[in-house]
Order: sequence, then C-alpha cells, then structure tokens
Amino acid sequence: MDLHGLPVRTEVPIDTGSAVVPEILDVGWRTARLCAHESYMDCPYYEQLQYAGDTRIQALVSLYTAGDARLVKNAIAQLNDSRTAEGATMSRAPTRQQQYIPPFSLWWIGMVHDYYMYVDDAAFVRRCCWRPGRAAVLRDAPEGDGSIGPLPW
Repeated sequence: MDLHGLPVRTEVPIDTGSAVVPEILDVGWRTARLCAHESYMDCPYYEQLQYAGDTRIQALVSLYTAGDARLVKNAIAQLNDSRTAEGATMSRAPTRQQQYIPPFSLWWIGMVHDYYMYVDDAAFVRRCCWRPGRAAVLRDAPEGDGSIGPLPW
C-alpha cells in the first residue's frame, strides 16, 4: 500500500501479550499518519482542517509514540496566531473563515501544557503564554460561582 502521511516511525514498543492489540495499534498509527501532513487534520478525506479538539489528541499520539514534536509545535503556533484580542483561539487554524468553539481554547492551553511537559523548549512556551489583555474575556466574564459566563461570541 502506498501511504502518504507523517514520515515518522513509532518509537515506543508495546507488548500486551495479545495478538489482536498490535493489529489495533497498527490501524491507529496508520490513521494518525494519514491525518498529519504539513499540519494535523481531523480527517484526510472530508474536512481536512486542524481543529484544536482533534489536534490535541493527535499531538499526544505524536509525542507518546514517535517522540516527534515538530507538528505539535506547528499546531500550537498556528492556533496561537488565531487568538483574538480577548485571548480565545479560533476552533481551527489555519483558516480564513472565523469559527469559535470556546472549549477548544482550553484544549489549546492543554496542548501548550503537554508540549511544556514533554519538550525542552521553555522559550516557545513563554511566547504562547499570557500577555496583558489576551485573556481578558476570562477575567471579565465570571459568574457568581467562579465559572465563565456568557462570552461575546
């Protein structure tokens, strides 16, 4: 089979003693590679967009199985570039069409944390962190119970 996708190999051997698990992992790794080119994408056939929710999972697969952080860093940077003045990221990046799925901004924060925990690149993480006014929407929209209230978009 001619497979076009992320040109990396799994670096973590998994031995469960089961004959079925390696086959399942092979399908999963093939899927992960097909959803990774110059950026991650949610589906190699249909939408082909790098959504933050899907991307965090794909990034963890890359970090855990291949130890490869190149696309992870790229995804974090592209989503960082999509941030609004209030600090929210768009749901996907890169894109010309604005679309916001507010929880995906929290997934992006999780991606930055994951990257920090697994990659020795504190300077990059610092560039992604808080800047005055960047997360004002979180500061200015609290409810009485400490949760975030209605957002402007």
